[in-house]
Amino acid sequence: AALAAILGCLALAGPAAAEPVPLSWAACGDRGAQCATATVPKDYDDPGAGTLELAVAKSPATDPARRIGSLFFNLGGPGASAANYVTALGPLLFPVLNERFDIVGVDPRGTGGSVPVDCKVNQETEGVYSQPFTTPLNLDVAALVAKDQSYIARCIELNGDILKYLSTANVARDLDAIREAVGDAKMTYLGFSYGTFLGATLQSLFPGRTRAVVLDGALDPDDYVNDP
Repeated sequence: AALAAILGCLALAGPAAAEPVPLSWAACGDRGAQCATATVPKDYDDPGAGTLELAVAKSPATDPARRIGSLFFNLGGPGASAANYVTALGPLLFPVLNERFDIVGVDPRGTGGSVPVDCKVNQETEGVYSQPFTTPLNLDVAALVAKDQSYIARCIELNGDILKYLSTANVARDLDAIREAVGDAKMTYLGFSYGTFLGATLQSLFPGRTRAVVLDGALDPDDYVNDP
C-alpha cells in the first residue's frame, strides 16, 4: 500500500512531456559506438533550476534492414555506468539484441560521465568498497559502520546542492527525454537489479510511452522504498 501511494504520487505529479534533447553523435571507442551528451533539466518542475549533462552512448543496430528501434538498459547499482559498457564493448555487449536494436546506454545523473557525485576521498582506503574487503573473518561492525557513516557525511557535505535532483524518478524522466531524442515513439527498456526499480518507475510515470519493459533480477520495490 505504501509503495502504491508513492507511485501514485509520482503519477499524479504528472511529468510534463519531455522537451526534445538535441544529440550530436560522434564515433567513440574501438567497437563502432557513437557518443553524445544530453542536456536535461535539473528539476523537471522548475526549468529555472539549471541543467545537467548526461553521457550517452549507442551501438547502432548491426542488421539495420531489420531494425526495430532503440533498446535502453540499466545494469543496476544504483550508479553503474551504461555508456562506458557500450563504448567499450559495442555489439559484444548484447549481440543478439543489437542486431535489431540500437543499444543505448545512459550514465544516470550523478554517476559515471554524467557530472558524477564526487566525495573526494581515496576510494581504495576510504570508499564503500575500500580494501581490505570486509569478510566474516575480519568484520569489525563498529569500525565498518563508522567508516561508512563518515564517507556518507562527506558525500552529503560536498554534494548537497546536487543530491536532491538525483532521484530515480528524475532518471526515468531523463531516459524518456532521450528516448524522444533518438526518435522512438515508445521506450524499449532492459533493467537488471536496481535497474528493475528504474524500469518500474518508468512504467509508472510513462505508462503510455513504453513498448516493452524487461526486468531481470527484480528487487522488491516496496522493501527498496520503505525498508532499504
